[in-house]
Amino acid sequence: MTSAATLKNLKWVRLFLIIVSYLGFIFLGMPDSMRGVAGPSIRAEFHLPLDALGTWLIATTIGYLISSFNGGKILARFGAGRALSIAFALMGGGVIGYGLAPAYPFLILLGLGVGLGAGTIDAGLNTFVAANFSHSLMYWLHAMFGIGATLGPWVMNTVLQSQQSWRLGYLLVGSIGLALAIVILVTTQRWNSLSAQNHPEAEAVPHTPFRETLKLPEVWLSITLYFIYAGIEFIPNEWAYSVMTTSRGIDPKTAGDWMVIYWLSFTIGRLLSGFITMRLNERTYLRLTMVGMVIGALLFAFNPQRELGLFSLAIIGFSIAPLFPALINSTAQRVGPAHAANTIGFQIAATGTGIGILTSLSGVIAARVSLEVIGVIMATVAIIVFLLHELILARMRGREQNANATSTGISS
Repeated sequence: MTSAATLKNLKWVRLFLIIVSYLGFIFLGMPDSMRGVAGPSIRAEFHLPLDALGTWLIATTIGYLISSFNGGKILARFGAGRALSIAFALMGGGVIGYGLAPAYPFLILLGLGVGLGAGTIDAGLNTFVAANFSHSLMYWLHAMFGIGATLGPWVMNTVLQSQQSWRLGYLLVGSIGLALAIVILVTTQRWNSLSAQNHPEAEAVPHTPFRETLKLPEVWLSITLYFIYAGIEFIPNEWAYSVMTTSRGIDPKTAGDWMVIYWLSFTIGRLLSGFITMRLNERTYLRLTMVGMVIGALLFAFNPQRELGLFSLAIIGFSIAPLFPALINSTAQRVGPAHAANTIGFQIAATGTGIGILTSLSGVIAARVSLEVIGVIMATVAIIVFLLHELILARMRGREQNANATSTGISS
């Protein structure tokens, strides 16, 4: 009887923890996606040039990279519960700080703290869910980021359309982070004990030295692919709203709605991908979505019709949705199981670096040319992603053919 009660209790604990993890990833996706809609208002209030907000983004990225690289050490030092509680408090408090910042330099300083919290949340929740839950639940975890990224611009657009300050949007969202921090702090023991219950005799996994992994050309191709991929996901987030409202004369409400649609399409695409790949070869599916990504980026760049220019954001969002998780899943195939863990870490870091550098660089170029150059940059990035993926597939096919030939030679 006691055993049955214990199992039932563990089931409810697991359900509670996965729900909180999902809510955490929803929150993780909200602040970044709000910036594109809030950007024009922030620039107007602080009298900033077009490319100024790139410094804010870079500061956030630096904080994210520092904490994500050290995610394993942080979790080992504090345990999952305390580490995540501190991270949500840091990120939530920083986002609230955005809403209270008296001058732009404060946004940069707060961005560093928000990035530190976000990196720990990203690494911590990925590690926690991977260690204690199924692969399917991990896939849905990443879909939650898309939900958060959809809600972020919706919240900010709603605030702005209600004639309220952009500051209110950040105050509301930051409060969610603090609430999650309190919930996790109160249930810290649950987070720390679940891994011990699931893996009472876990053994350390041998670690391949970084220098060995970095000797592989496939690793560098993967790093480059993820760095460039970050551009096609986040350049629209940061700059499409400004292109629509400032350059193309779209009214702010419509532009804000289409930013919501961009992330909503992304979320729907990610949710459906798990079902689609059950019936369609994953490589074929990725190729199809990458073609869609290129078509969407070209439509946004050339804007042949107002409606097509707007709808291109939905095409891009839906098309890029499966790329990140699918490419993570195939990492071991590209570089081998011994190098997979290192490479995944490098890929995530490359994505964060690409977000900071490519979106900021796009703003610098737009400030010196025109906002319409953003579409050209998006199309260029999309084409490069497609070509890099084809190169990686070609190398994988070559290795598979060599392996088959070697196997045939040995058997004969």
